Amino acid sequence: MHEYTNMPYIYGIGFPRTGTLSVATGLKEMGFDSVHATNFGDLLKHEAVIGEPAAFWWKELAAAFPKARFVLTIRNIDAWRDSCARMFREHFWMNRIANEADMTLQLIYKRWFGSAEYDPSWIPVYVQHNADVQTFFSSAPERLCVIDLADGNAFEMLGAFLGKEHPKKGFPHLNKNKFESMP
Repeated sequence: MHEYTNMPYIYGIGFPRTGTLSVATGLKEMGFDSVHATNFGDLLKHEAVIGEPAAFWWKELAAAFPKARFVLTIRNIDAWRDSCARMFREHFWMNRIANEADMTLQLIYKRWFGSAEYDPSWIPVYVQHNADVQTFFSSAPERLCVIDLADGNAFEMLGAFLGKEHPKKGFPHLNKNKFESMP
C-alpha cells in the first residue's frame, strides 16, 4: 500500500508513444496523485507513476508491491512504429543529456533496445514487452488493465479497474499527433 493513502501504487508500464502521458493525466483527473515520470526517483513518491522507469522495472515493482495495480498502454504496431520514428527523426532530446531525466531515458532505451536512437528493430522488443506483461499477470488479472486509447473507453476501463468514479467527459489525449506533423 502507498504509505500516504489507502490506495495501492498504480504503475503505467506501456512503452513510450502508447498514450502514457494521457493516462497519467487521466488518472490525475480521477483524483489520483499521478505523474508521468522520467526519473527512477519518482517510482515511490506518487500514488500513480506512469512512464519509462515504471515500464522498465515492472517485474521488480510487481514483486515488491503485491497490491500494486498496473496499466499497460498498447497501440497498433504500425502507428507505434511511425510515431517513434517521427519523434526521434529530428533533433530530439536523445542527442543531449541536459538533466537526470534525459540520462535516465537514454539508459533505459539503450538497455531495452540496444540504442537510444529509434530503429525498426525496436518493434520485436515492443511486442515482446506487451506479451511478457500480459503473460506475467495472467495468474492475477485483477492487477493488470490493458488499454488502447484508440478504443475510446479509457476512463471507463480505468474506473472499473480501480473501483473509482471517472469524469464524464472525453479522455485527455496529450501529445496526440505532436510528432505526427513532422515531415
